[in-house]
Amino acid sequence: QKPVYAPKPQRTMDFHLPLPNHSVWLEVTRFMKIRYAHIPLPKGSIWTVGRQNDSDLRPPHISVSRNHSSLFIDALGRVAVMDHGSHHGTFVNHRRIDPWQPELLQKGGSVRFGGMGAPVYRLGCVTSFHVSKKIEEQ
Repeated sequence: QKPVYAPKPQRTMDFHLPLPNHSVWLEVTRFMKIRYAHIPLPKGSIWTVGRQNDSDLRPPHISVSRNHSSLFIDALGRVAVMDHGSHHGTFVNHRRIDPWQPELLQKGGSVRFGGMGAPVYRLGCVTSFHVSKKIEEQ
């Protein structure tokens, strides 16, 4: 009878890679037939939200003002939302935020620009990359 040998255990080395510039994003979670549209938010950027043609984010809903609000993304990927005194408001986690007061948006949190029926966006982010590399035994 032949002896049975267990396979050699594989050793790995772990690496943590730096985060890419687009490590935060917004996803459309509910709006008509659009589902899970992915909008990358570069770190260190400011986004304008509204119906104007030069707005960075233009939610397709009648309750969105021309100059509705702003999104601020800092160098660490934190996102703050500020309403510009819009008539129908800006909602973070289903709560209307005060105009001209930045509100921090947490990972997985939702934001809606405008009244009921307007698109709902969810903040997604990557906190770290984890890579394992097989170490070859000599």
